[in-house]
Amino acid sequence: MEFLDEVVKKVLKDPDYARKFNGGGKVTLTVNLKKLGINVEGIDQIELVFLKEKGSSTIYYLKTAYPKKGWAVETYIPGRGGWQ
Repeated sequence: MEFLDEVVKKVLKDPDYARKFNGGGKVTLTVNLKKLGINVEGIDQIELVFLKEKGSSTIYYLKTAYPKKGWAVETYIPGRGGWQ
């Protein structure tokens, strides 16, 4: 929880990420941790999915977060043996 709290605070301060909160109902961000100055061994990028709170025009909540890229992140590649 502390890790996600730190990431979200830094994402909201970074104009490249913050500008994507433009009033849409869903915001998906692929976040480069090194760009934010965060080092997690084996994870280079994470994906954050925010949804707009019902009845609000400006309040979003974090729906899900998962690792996206890095040597410790497994990905499914069809036709290449599955999980890599």
